[in-house]
Amino acid sequence: MSQVLWDMFTGSASYKDVLLRAIHPAFLGGLAKNALAGDPTPDIPSTRKDEPMESSGLGRLYDDGEIIIRQGDIGENMYVIQEGRVRITMTRDGAEIPLR
Repeated sequence: MSQVLWDMFTGSASYKDVLLRAIHPAFLGGLAKNALAGDPTPDIPSTRKDEPMESSGLGRLYDDGEIIIRQGDIGENMYVIQEGRVRITMTRDGAEIPLR
């Protein structure tokens, strides 16, 4: 699933390829297995708009230049950029290529 999401959000594969991968029986079977094994009532900490991100239990602050995730890493999180800028790159033949 992380590869499908990565390709969809970064544009590193065509939407057709992403769709074909997402409807593949092996992908759908794994998705169903993981969904059925999951906790239907996850313990998500509550957040308030007036509470700073650092103390809310959700979110994380990153330093300038800090790598958030690399292509190929197993995804366990979803990232929402609330403030600041993010540079998205991919490495090909040892060279860093900016995507966004």
